[in-house]
Amino acid sequence: MNLRGLAGSRVSIIDDGQQIAGTCGGRMDPPTNYISPETYDQVTVIKGPQTVRYGPVGSAGTVLFEREHDGYTVSGFEGEQA
Repeated sequence: MNLRGLAGSRVSIIDDGQQIAGTCGGRMDPPTNYISPETYDQVTVIKGPQTVRYGPVGSAGTVLFEREHDGYTVSGFEGEQA
């Protein structure tokens, strides 16, 4: 991913509220290597260091990958002891 000609640690990647980073110290695998955009409900691009709402800001910008989480509609549970 390249945002304003910048990439790597200058782009902050947020996956469902958590910042992710590549695992290779030599930067051979970017954080977006672990993202499949088609599995997310919304992708938001925030250009530049305009907000600190999502943690440390990359100088190029922040990309948010978000899913809608449907919770349980019925609280509690039932069961039988065997």
